[in-house]
This record gives sequence, C-alpha cells and structure tokens, in this order.
Amino acid sequence: KKLDKYSASFAKKKRKQSKKIRIQAFLYVGCMYITWIFGSIVRFMQFAGVSPPTYMTLLFVTVFPLQGFFNLVIYMFPRIL
Repeated sequence: KKLDKYSASFAKKKRKQSKKIRIQAFLYVGCMYITWIFGSIVRFMQFAGVSPPTYMTLLFVTVFPLQGFFNLVIYMFPRIL
C-alpha cells in the first residue's frame, strides 16, 4: 500500500488532476481579462480625452457585474462534468 503512490496509474491520475486544475486556473484568468478589458479601454480613452463609443461603455456596464456569475460557472464546471 505504501508503494501505490509510485505506480503508473497513480501518476496518470495525478497528471489528469493537475491538468484539470491548470485549465480551471486559466479559465479564472480569462474571465478576469474579459470582465476588465472593456472598462480599461473606456478609462484609457477617457484619460486620452477621447469620448468612448457607446457600445464599449455598454459592453463594460453589461459584462462587469457578471464577473461573479462567470466565476461561479467556472467554479461549478468540474462538478457538473
């Protein structure tokens, strides 16, 4: 029993688990970028003295509050599959 952690099946199981964790981490980072990119663009345009397009502001106002929902979906994703 003590040597089970050195078996090939155990190593394969650990690699599979590591891959799932890596994918979930990338999804969290991607979610953060998606929710913050529009607000950052709007703010940079305002600092530059340019009026941001209405659609960019609308995207920011729509996507930003959904960050928590996106995080919930990513958190629940492994449990659903």
